[in-house]
Amino acid sequence: HYEVVYKNNSPGLKNPSINDFSLDSLSFCIDKGDNSINQYPFNIDILENFRDSQPDLGAYERQNLK
Repeated sequence: HYEVVYKNNSPGLKNPSINDFSLDSLSFCIDKGDNSINQYPFNIDILENFRDSQPDLGAYERQNLK
């Protein structure tokens, strides 16, 4: 089932020392998720943010602020 494994890459978390595990703007994990998640009705992250057509790895989907 696991076809792609990323090793030796820093995930680029904002500030894990204070338990902020959201993704930094330069995170390697941005847009690296499996887009087959969109076939399920649960295409939101842990904070109920919508996961787009190319989701991020991890529990948090980075929100593009404009």
